[in-house]
Formats: sequence, C-alpha cells, structure tokens
Amino acid sequence: MHCLRHRKTALLVGMVIGVVGCGGCGNGDPEPALKVAVLNANSTNSKRLATLYNRYRARFFSGPRDEATFKKFIAGRPAAELEELGALSGDIDALFVSERDKQPFFIRYGLPLTDADFRAMVLETQGVNGEALVLFGGRGGIREAAVPIAELEDYRTGKKDEE
Repeated sequence: MHCLRHRKTALLVGMVIGVVGCGGCGNGDPEPALKVAVLNANSTNSKRLATLYNRYRARFFSGPRDEATFKKFIAGRPAAELEELGALSGDIDALFVSERDKQPFFIRYGLPLTDADFRAMVLETQGVNGEALVLFGGRGGIREAAVPIAELEDYRTGKKDEE
C-alpha cells in the first residue's frame, strides 16, 4: 500500500510536469522553441482534446464525467494556455470535431488517473479510408494510432487499453 501511494504520487508529479511544463522556468514566457514544440505536439483537435483531458485528470485525478463538464473546464482555461495548444478560446465546440472525418469525437469520459500504461481517450467516429485515429493517454503522455474501423468499438469500450 505504501509503495502504491509513492507510485501514484510519482505518476501525478510526472504528469503535471509533462503536461504543464516549466512555465518559462521563472520568467513567465517559455522559450520560443518550447512554444513551437507544444504547438506541434497539439497540431490537431484530437491531440488538443487529449492534452486537455490529461490536464483535467492531473488536476482532478479522473477524467471529466461528461461533455458539459469537459467544455466548462476548457472554457475556464486561460486564453494563453489555449493559444499555446493552437486552440481558439472562443470556439470550444470546434475542438470536439475531427478535421479528418468532420464528425464529433467519441470521448471516453470519467477515466481515472491510474498506473495504466495507455487508455483510449479520444476517438474519431467514422475515420477515413478504413482507419480511425485513436488518442491514448497515460503515464507516458499521449500517443496516437490509426486503427481499423472494424476494431473501433473495442477501443471505445476499453477492450484494447494497455494496462
């Protein structure tokens, strides 16, 4: 039990540092290279949502319980934070639509902050050319995979999570 608590603490600290960054390491303005790296890592709506989902989990130890809660959290983020991710603060609804298939994302709400490696969080609904993008979040950050449409339901239900 004691070791598990330390592992969870280390996981949380790692996620917070990885998600929040150093904030400019004292001067309030991250280096331009860091800004570019953050923007590049969040180049699509799916990546932006996955990043924001992980930030929510880092703060509340669980994913948002529903879309309304998630949108309220995003709306409450500072404009500079959303701009850093490449999101327009005034158009939150646009974040919830895939640029590829033009459909709303399927989001697995309420995922707990755990020691699991990666859990599918943000998924395209229809995909393109027989594949859908799935974004996974976990202690290692965020990763993206194109998966066959035929397997999409297994990702939605968590059967394909890596734990």
